[in-house]
Amino acid sequence: GEIEPVGAGLGAGAMARRCPADQVVVGFDGRSGLLLDQLGFRCAPLVLAGRVAIGLGDVTNLTPVGGDGGSPMPRTDCEPGMMARGVIVSQGSWLERIGLACARMELR
Repeated sequence: GEIEPVGAGLGAGAMARRCPADQVVVGFDGRSGLLLDQLGFRCAPLVLAGRVAIGLGDVTNLTPVGGDGGSPMPRTDCEPGMMARGVIVSQGSWLERIGLACARMELR
């Protein structure tokens, strides 16, 4: 289905990105200065054996959203064997910081 951006103050510039089918978010990179200028997520497929997750495949970098201001941020990836389960943000009037909440891969 379609992804609906959620949150306050998204306006006409709201954008959404989705990992390819059967992939999960494992990291991000982007650009920042005083505030967050650009963000690009990194995705990887789950490698399964039966009903057990045994690892991740090759990483795909999604097209980033945002502008070219600021400087490159360090790449932030979940530890090996982990995937993103959520996003941690700090904001005032603007998005100021972002991080990933990572967890061990598991199937239910």
